[in-house]
Amino acid sequence: PVVKEIRIIKHPDSKYIVGDKFDSTGIEVVSLYSNGNVEVVKVFNTTPAHGTAMTKEMTNIVVSARLDDKDFQVGYPIKVREVKNLSFTRPGKTSYKQGETLEVANMVVQMNLDDNTSKVINYGDLTIEPAHGTVLSEIGTKKFVVSYTYNETVGTKTLEQEIVVADPGSYVAPRAIELVWINKPK
Repeated sequence: PVVKEIRIIKHPDSKYIVGDKFDSTGIEVVSLYSNGNVEVVKVFNTTPAHGTAMTKEMTNIVVSARLDDKDFQVGYPIKVREVKNLSFTRPGKTSYKQGETLEVANMVVQMNLDDNTSKVINYGDLTIEPAHGTVLSEIGTKKFVVSYTYNETVGTKTLEQEIVVADPGSYVAPRAIELVWINKPK
C-alpha cells in the first residue's frame, strides 16, 4: 500500500487578529493509503510555522509531510482580521458632582474588527486615566481615556469619554444618549 493523500482531521480556530501568534497545537493529520488504511501523521510542518505573527495577507494554513519519500500538502482557509477601533458598549457613569469618585468599573469596551465583528475586552486588560476611584475635584467637562494594547503589531488603541463634574449643590442631568431605530415604527 502507498500513501494517496494526507488530511487534516482537527485544527485550531481559523479566525485570527493581525499580530496573533499562530499556534499549531492541536492540529491532527492522517495519511490515507491505497488499501483504505488510515494512519496518524506524527511529523509534519506548517506554513506559517508555529509562533509566527499573523498578517492580513495570510489566507491559508498549509500542512506538509514527507511520507514514503513523497511530499504531501493540505491546507485550510483562515481569516486574519484587523482592529479598526475601540467603542463603548456600556460607557459607565458620565455625570458627577464635585468630590465624587470616578466610577468606570462597570463600563464595557469592545474591539471592533474590519469584518464587522467585535470582541469584548476584559476590564482588567484596559488602562484608564484617570483611574477608577479618582476623586473628581475640578468642576466642568472632563475626559477620561481608555487604552488597550492587543499585541505588538496592533499596538495601543485609545477611546475617550466625556464626563461632566458639577457643583455639589446643583442638579446633574444624565448625559443624553442617542437612540437609533433599527426598525422604525410607522
